[in-house]
Amino acid sequence: MERDDQSHGEIVVEDEIRSLHPHNLIYNIPFQRTLEGSPPRKVRREDDSRKATVETSDGMRMEVNSFELSRNSHFFRAFFYGPMSKISGSGVYKLSTVNSRMLRYCIDFLSKLDSIRPENTDLVTAVLVLETAAYLCLIRLEKKLCELICSLVDPLNIISIYAKIEDSSPRLAKELWEKIVADFDKLIDNWTFLQLSEKEMMRLIKDENLDIQAKNEHRSVIEWCKTRGDEEKKELIDMTQSMQSLSNEFSQDGYIVYKKRYPRSVLISLGGWSSEGVSNAIEVFSTRTNSWKSAKQETAMTALSYHGLIQRKEGLYLVGGFNGHTYFNTNHFFDFEKKEWKVLCPMRYNRSYMSAVGLPQEEGAFVAMGGYTGTERLATVEMYDVEKGVWRNLPSMNKARSDGSATYVNDNIVAVGGFDGTSIHNNVEMFDFQRHKWDIVSSPMHSMRTGVCALALSRSVFGVFGGFNSQRRLKSVEFFDAREGIWHQMNEMMTTRSNFTVELFDSKIVAAGGYDGGRTTAAVEWYDMRMNKWTPLPEMIIAKSALKMTRVDDLDIIKTFSHPY
Repeated sequence: MERDDQSHGEIVVEDEIRSLHPHNLIYNIPFQRTLEGSPPRKVRREDDSRKATVETSDGMRMEVNSFELSRNSHFFRAFFYGPMSKISGSGVYKLSTVNSRMLRYCIDFLSKLDSIRPENTDLVTAVLVLETAAYLCLIRLEKKLCELICSLVDPLNIISIYAKIEDSSPRLAKELWEKIVADFDKLIDNWTFLQLSEKEMMRLIKDENLDIQAKNEHRSVIEWCKTRGDEEKKELIDMTQSMQSLSNEFSQDGYIVYKKRYPRSVLISLGGWSSEGVSNAIEVFSTRTNSWKSAKQETAMTALSYHGLIQRKEGLYLVGGFNGHTYFNTNHFFDFEKKEWKVLCPMRYNRSYMSAVGLPQEEGAFVAMGGYTGTERLATVEMYDVEKGVWRNLPSMNKARSDGSATYVNDNIVAVGGFDGTSIHNNVEMFDFQRHKWDIVSSPMHSMRTGVCALALSRSVFGVFGGFNSQRRLKSVEFFDAREGIWHQMNEMMTTRSNFTVELFDSKIVAAGGYDGGRTTAAVEWYDMRMNKWTPLPEMIIAKSALKMTRVDDLDIIKTFSHPY
């Protein structure tokens, strides 16, 4: 079936597009290196050899730099210098398939290719130029436009953009389709999914990577069918009825689902201290099931609590920790590619009640700091070189910190709170890599906090959550903006917590587990920063403190840990 022509959100191309200026089409286009190889040998190096007059499909004639166009396109190499070159007796090359306006746009984009950024590019313009760039084999320009369009699309326009480029740019169409599959819940919320054709709806429902809440799966089909005639929805109805009869699946909330699916983003909690002792439990939470599930048995980890957790592209690192008897210096690694745990080079110090923080992926390192050896509270810091597989010392912190926390903001490591064996800290210190030095932040937190959690909320802002102030467990939250150097209070959590874990998930802050002052808790809640409100989430399967949690967005890795639901 054809796409609904009346659907809203379609692109309307304006007569003139402000972001392109035809006066840039001067003959001497700046020289650019190209991926297309050397210039044609027939082209002489004299300036006049680069001039060519092209007559476009609308009868307009324009002077272009044939040398530069040929360097960037096999099409133009054949057009200007090939045996089939269509040059008239007057020395004019006839380009009968492209109009002058589109050729101007392509040349202008090509001339400023390296300086084009999403913030100074109009989405409609990029889509308009892409089809012509693809036809003219301007490969570098086509690739750049695809990157720009991918970064500029949003749930309101992605389907209409996909419709425009589906045939002209298969590579971009594939990327946009993956976004449609990943963001389908958002397309349901804004009703743009009604723009999809019947074949696209069928393709979506069958896609095993479709990330959709159970309540929306059957609803999306019903609502789409309401807008179509009998012939326009027959195949979709037949397919979904067949899938339903074969699967007989219902979500735990009673919603009809057509097949078991993997979520595209999950929270994974690892280890901790439960009522039965140190745990090796790995639990997985997704909004699709709105519940915690035990991870696949083959991903089972060693029992650990009070450990550090770092996620990098290559896998998960669990460093240090405590098993009830031993304080570890170990470095356990779950390899995302091989889908297995292995033991890497140990730290120089035994560290329990420690902090660990990952550096940017390109730095190829992460840092472990503070903690407790069983006899001593530590101020020492060491960094693991992922490529070389070795640890090296960094300067020690100004304060010994066990049961503190750490994060990374403004290109600095931030160490928060903790206990030095005598005092609970209300201070924070930052490590400056340029100066190779730790500095105490002049403005202290409003509360002393040990068993605290810290989390980067943006490049310059981090929050601190809960903890213990020597008298009671806390539910207070405050955040620090490094640009202004001031602490701000946030709404309190619903549950008092120390030795718990926090993570960003679905644009919200999730707090899970910990010790609430009377018992180890399984309670989970999340904070909506726009609503300034904490809301309860389903409890974990096992009540745990001293656990760690991370968000995983890689579907292949999610399939490794999780069952489809």
